[in-house]
Amino acid sequence: MTIGVGFNLHRADTRDLLNRVGADYQAVIEGKQKLDDPQIQILYAHTVQEAIITAGKIFDNFEMIDDVRQRVLVDLVFNMGEKTLREFQQTIAAVNNRDWGKAATHLSESLWYRQVKDRGKRLVAMLQDGVKLKEIL
Repeated sequence: MTIGVGFNLHRADTRDLLNRVGADYQAVIEGKQKLDDPQIQILYAHTVQEAIITAGKIFDNFEMIDDVRQRVLVDLVFNMGEKTLREFQQTIAAVNNRDWGKAATHLSESLWYRQVKDRGKRLVAMLQDGVKLKEIL
């Protein structure tokens, strides 16, 4: 269950983060309180920053990867979460070896790819070619 821009309500720190933006956890969960745009943007910025940090932990020399591919990897973390993304061991190994074709192939053969449809096609193409097709984050 998510709110805003993909903010997962089942995170362990959801109550604390909602409190930080002035939202009542129980009211949000029950659908009695909606977040306003500034609250949504704060949660989004926090989640993106976490995804950047996590991508840096998962992928060797993440900071040395070009910007387009970094964005793809951050998007994968943001979308799947660290635990699920770590299951993509062949993709991670290919990225760590800078074998973009192999990384793209492994992603395109996954259930994730079939589930996200056109988004998956864009991200895989961006990962393979290093060319920005569309803003993703």
